[in-house]
Amino acid sequence: MIRKLSWFIIPGLVAITVGFSVFATGGSASVQTIAFTSTVPSNALVGEGSYTPTATASSGLPVSFTLDAASTGCTLVAAVVSFAGAGTCVIAAHQAGNATSHAAATVHQSFAIARNSQSIRFTSTVSSNARVGAGTYAPSATASSGLPVTLTRAATSKSCLLDSGIVTFIAAGTCVIYANQAGNVTYRPASQASQSFTISRNSQSIRFTSAVPPNAAVGSGTYAPTATASSGLPVTLARAATSRSCQLASGVVTFTAAGTCVIYANQAGNAAYRPASQASQSFTISRNSQSITFTSTAPPNAAVGSGSYTPSAVASSGLPVTLIRAATSKSCALTSGVVTFTAAGTCVIYANQAGNAAYRPASQASQSFTISRNPQTITFTSTAPLNAVVGSGTYTPLATASSGLPVTLTRAATSKSCELTSGVVAFTAAGTCVIYANQAGNATYQPAAQVGQAFAISTPSLIWSAPHAIDVGGNSLTSVSCVSSAFCMTVDSSGRSLWWNATTWSNPMSLGVGSITSVSCASSTYCAAVNENGSAFTWNAASWSTPGDIDGSNGLTSVSCPSAGFCVAVDDRGNALTYDGINWSAPDDIDGTDRLTSVSCTSESSCIAVDDGGNALTYDGTSWSAPFDIDGTTTLTSVSCASGSSCIAVDDRGNALTYDGTSWPAPYDIDGTTALTSVSCSSQSFCVAVDDLGNALAYDGATWSRGVADPGHVPSSVSCVSQVFCMAVDQAGNALIGT
Repeated sequence: MIRKLSWFIIPGLVAITVGFSVFATGGSASVQTIAFTSTVPSNALVGEGSYTPTATASSGLPVSFTLDAASTGCTLVAAVVSFAGAGTCVIAAHQAGNATSHAAATVHQSFAIARNSQSIRFTSTVSSNARVGAGTYAPSATASSGLPVTLTRAATSKSCLLDSGIVTFIAAGTCVIYANQAGNVTYRPASQASQSFTISRNSQSIRFTSAVPPNAAVGSGTYAPTATASSGLPVTLARAATSRSCQLASGVVTFTAAGTCVIYANQAGNAAYRPASQASQSFTISRNSQSITFTSTAPPNAAVGSGSYTPSAVASSGLPVTLIRAATSKSCALTSGVVTFTAAGTCVIYANQAGNAAYRPASQASQSFTISRNPQTITFTSTAPLNAVVGSGTYTPLATASSGLPVTLTRAATSKSCELTSGVVAFTAAGTCVIYANQAGNATYQPAAQVGQAFAISTPSLIWSAPHAIDVGGNSLTSVSCVSSAFCMTVDSSGRSLWWNATTWSNPMSLGVGSITSVSCASSTYCAAVNENGSAFTWNAASWSTPGDIDGSNGLTSVSCPSAGFCVAVDDRGNALTYDGINWSAPDDIDGTDRLTSVSCTSESSCIAVDDGGNALTYDGTSWSAPFDIDGTTTLTSVSCASGSSCIAVDDRGNALTYDGTSWPAPYDIDGTTALTSVSCSSQSFCVAVDDLGNALAYDGATWSRGVADPGHVPSSVSCVSQVFCMAVDQAGNALIGT
C-alpha cells in the first residue's frame, strides 16, 4: 500500500490536507471519501467559544477527528475544539474502512486562532485649569482586557513631568500622556491611548501701592510711584507717551506742566506667569495758583487835571503784572503806566497776570479811587447900585469864577422888584433885588457855591408937574393913553383930541362928534376912541377916521386896544364889542343892564371889564364870563391890567382890588372914602391911581403911597408907561406929568 498526502489552500479560510491510501491488493471493497460538513469559525479568538467539527464519509461510516501534529493553539476533547492559544488549529477527519470499504483518505480542516483585541480608556479627567507650578494630576487608565496599563509622558511634552504616576506642570504648553497595554498570549497589544491638556501660565495682576499726590502742581514737589504684581515678579513703571505734563526718571515723577499725568505699571510675565494687564494711575497736575497785590497806594485826593498816579502791583508767582484801566472808567487815562485824572468819577485800575505753563491766571485785582472835580468860587466884580430907584436906570452885574468858566446870572425867584434881561437888571418895583451868580461846573470843576448880590430898590417919588392948561375953553379932558414918554393921546368932552410929542402938546383937533369918553393907543400910529353916542374912530398917526356908529344910541364908556388888530369897547347898557382891525362886532350883552365903566386888555385872549354894580367879567378870546361880584354894590370906576395875571380895579369909595389871574381878594381901602377916578399899571409892581380930590396914589407891588398931584382939580384919567413917566388929565383941561 502506498500513502500519499496532498494540501489544498482555500483562500480566506483554512488549509485542508487530504490523505489517501492505495492498497495494492485487489478485491471487491469500495473506495470511500470524507467531507467536512461543518464550517470552521471565521474569527476564532483565544479562550472565546469552541468549535464542533462534523464530517461524513461517502461510505456512511462514522468519521473520527484528531488534531494534526502541526496543529497549534487548540485542543480537541470529546470532538469539541477549544481555542487555547493563538495559532493554526488543524483537524484531521478519519474513516478506517471496513470489509466493504477501503479506509478513507484523511481529510484536514484548519483555521486560525487569534489573540483577543483590547482597548484602553482613561478613567481620570484632565484638569481644565492646569497652571504652571500649581497643583498636580494623577492620570489613570484601564485596558478592556483587564491587563495592567502603562502610562508615559509624550517625549515632546516639555511642559509636564510624569513621575510615579503623578503629572506636575512645569511649563506652559500641551501635556500629552500615553497609555499602553502590550498584550499577552490571549490579548493583542492595545492601541495606544492619549490624553492631552493645556498647561497655562498663571495669571497675575498689578496693584499700585502708592497714593497719587492730591495737589500736584507744576514744579512743586515729586512723586515716587510704587506697584506690586500678585506673582511677586518685579513691576516696570513707565510714563504714558501722551502725558506731556510729567517726567518719570529713576522711579521719581516730576511735575513739568499742567495736565494729566498717567503712569503705567507692567509685568511681562515668565514661564510661569502670563503678562499682567497693564495698570494705570493718573492724577492731575495743576498750574500753581498766584495772587496779585497792589504795592502802590491810590491817591486820596485826586482831582481832575491835577497831578498823576503811577500804580504798581506784583504777582506772588514773580511773573510780570499787566495794568489796565477799566473800560467803564472814563474819568482817568492810563498811558505808559501813568494814570492821569481826566474827569470826575471813579477810576478803576485792573491788575492782571495771565499765567504760564506753571501758573494759572491770577484773579484780577482792582484798585479804585475817586477823582473829584476841582472846587471853584464865584466873585461879583461889579458893585451893586446904592440908590436904585424903580424905573430909573439899570444895573449890569458882573461876576467871575475862579475856574475861568462863564458865570450865569439869574434873578432870585422871590425878587419881584427887578427884572434881569440879557444881563441887565431893570428896577421894576420897590423892594430887595437879589441877583444870583452860578457856575454849574464841568468835567473838571465842581459846581460853585451860589453867590448872591442884593440891593434895595426904592419907589420913586413921582414928582408931578404943575397943571398945564392944554384944552382952554373949559372943556373937560375925559381920557388919556400913552405908549411912551414921547407919545400920549387925550380926548375931551367936546369931541376934540390932543397928542403929546415928548415936549409939547398939539393944538386941539376937532373930530366933529359928541363927547369922547375913552381913547386907547397901541402905538404912536394907532389909537381908537369911542364917544357917548355909540361911535368909534381910529388914529393913523396923522388924522382920525370918520366916526362910525358901532353901538346904536348906547353910550360907549371905555375902549382898550393891545394891538392895532384888536380892540374891545364897552357901553352903558352892559354890551361889549370887539374890533378885528377892520370891523367891529355887533354889541354882545355880557352884563345885563348894568353900566360897564371900564375895560382893559393885554392880548386878544385876555380882557377884564368892570361895572357900576361892583362886578368884574373876564374875556378869554372866545367868550365872556358871567359877572362876578368883587366889590359889593360899589361902583368900580376903572381897571388896568399889566398882564393876564395882574390887574387892579378901583372904586368910588377909595378901595383898590387886585386880580392874580384866578381870583379877586376883598377890597382894601387905599384912599379913605374919596372916589378914585382912574388907575394905570405899567407893570405888576407899579400902578398909579388918581382921585376926585387931585391926589395920586402909587403902588409898588405891595403897598400904596399917597401924594398930592392936582390940588383943586378933579383928575379924570391917568396913563403910566413906566415908574418914571405918567400922564394925568383933569376935568379943567389940564395935563400933568409925573416923573
